[in-house]
Amino acid sequence: MTRVGERVLVTGASRGLGQALAVAFAREGAAVLGTGRDAAGLRRTAELCKGHAGEFMSALLDVTMPDRVRELVAEYDDLSVCVVNAGVAEVRPFAQTELEDLERLWQVDVAGAFVTMQAAAASMTRRRTGRIVVIASDAGYQGIARMAGYVAAKHALLGLCRTLALELEGTGVGLTVVCPGPIRTELLGDLAPGEGMDPDDVAALVVAAAATTSTLAFVELRLHGDARA
Repeated sequence: MTRVGERVLVTGASRGLGQALAVAFAREGAAVLGTGRDAAGLRRTAELCKGHAGEFMSALLDVTMPDRVRELVAEYDDLSVCVVNAGVAEVRPFAQTELEDLERLWQVDVAGAFVTMQAAAASMTRRRTGRIVVIASDAGYQGIARMAGYVAAKHALLGLCRTLALELEGTGVGLTVVCPGPIRTELLGDLAPGEGMDPDDVAALVVAAAATTSTLAFVELRLHGDARA
């Protein structure tokens, strides 16, 4: 598992899967920096991390502000793991989806992820060590009714990951992309109430994958819950 003293960045750590990821890494002894736009949510994450072997620090961050993302990664230049998790979703019929809706989703889910991945890759390749973990989605493999913008963004994100993986070959830096199906978080909202995987279960698997794939340059995981659960 993650070794005590390792530094881990988790974006979008104020709620949902990001919050569960921060707690899971802290439980394994990591020094976690959690970011997000919700100060109250980050305080809640800090409370959940108390009593674990690791520690939790927080920083307000909007991933649609590239300069701030780069500054933060440069400030924490000794990251062992960078978890690119921040994302948004929207449920809207295709016919009612406006260009502005697409642009809003792409700013966070694609451009925000791109800038974070790029900054982390630059830092880690200089040190020839580290792993970038990208939380994508099973929506990157299929269409989902009333979620055109989200599906398009996740297809693009998966393409970015596969391209970055090729360019990281031989650098000592690994990339893991995790593509879960529905998770019981605010992101799922009213689309399928009561359904989806437990975020703590997904977080535990992500932490394990980040810790046990150090010799694998690229790992792509698709996660599906038991429909009977």
